[in-house]
Amino acid sequence: MMAAIDCLAFCALVFVEYKFRVLQLYFGELKAKYVINVGKKSSAQLIFEFKKCLIVGMKFHENALWCASSVQYSLGNLYSVQIFQSIALVVLCLIKLVVTDHYLIYIVANMVYLACVLILTAIYMKAGGDITYEASMISDSIFYSGWEVMAADRELRCLCVVAIQRSNVPVIMSAFRVIPLSYSNFISVLRYSYSFFAVMY
Repeated sequence: MMAAIDCLAFCALVFVEYKFRVLQLYFGELKAKYVINVGKKSSAQLIFEFKKCLIVGMKFHENALWCASSVQYSLGNLYSVQIFQSIALVVLCLIKLVVTDHYLIYIVANMVYLACVLILTAIYMKAGGDITYEASMISDSIFYSGWEVMAADRELRCLCVVAIQRSNVPVIMSAFRVIPLSYSNFISVLRYSYSFFAVMY
């Protein structure tokens, strides 16, 4: 049961990450579409199509932001439980290592269990960090999407500014609404665990 819940949460995080990654590719291909059609269509028609594609991309971005907030709302408690559980289990494993007899089989079993807990926590933290990173790259993708080629159109520039401003809002998946899921916070969780163990023991 717990493995199914962890798989569901991880798949949801990966899904949101790839929504942002596909959105980057979408904005990155807008300039290529323009360059291909330069001699074939009029300038007004190219600007109209670019605007239309940009608006579609903005809608996709809003959808991706909605998905990220929905995943955070529905599975945020699960991330919180995972962080708390990993801290508690790492502390218990360290206490078991110190207190129990030092037979090889106990040490190996304890280390394998500790590795599983840390890998599961690292997976959550990595997936959350990837979402934050991919979402932060959207503004660069919009900026380099080729809007500057059609700089004569003021409405297009305004749309690009709005899209870039909206994409600069950070997307952060968090546990307890305090601990962001990121690469650096994985190390912090390990430090918290060891500090708690040092204080308790």
